[in-house]
Amino acid sequence: MLQKLEDVEKRYDELTAKISDPEVISRTSEWQKYMKEHAGLEEVVSKYREYKKAKSDFEEAKMMANDKELKELAEAEMDELREKIPELEEELKILLFQKTQMMIKILYAKLEQEQEERKQHYLREHYLECIQCMQKQSIGK
Repeated sequence: MLQKLEDVEKRYDELTAKISDPEVISRTSEWQKYMKEHAGLEEVVSKYREYKKAKSDFEEAKMMANDKELKELAEAEMDELREKIPELEEELKILLFQKTQMMIKILYAKLEQEQEERKQHYLREHYLECIQCMQKQSIGK
């Protein structure tokens, strides 16, 4: 799961750079496509960054627990984070699942659209062939 989240965050950062690029902005349809994808990843990336921060804060609190003066504060922080980290992990699993489901639906829709386009193309070709054949027959009479 963490590798998938890293990949999503990397793509989000790439998209952030692209939507800020003046060349891309000048190509409106491309920019809109990137903006839509960027917006679709924003919630997952935000939650993932919150998760990474919580993990980092937990490690810092563990180090602070070695200091006698900060031990009590550090342990309280660690207790809070012990509850928060699994909650964030569950939220991330749900978000990833939802994104995966959405991507599957999008892919199916694209496949259906492509199939319909192929069907229409096939019908047009055969319709034209029939028309040409009928014209040849009527000319020959």
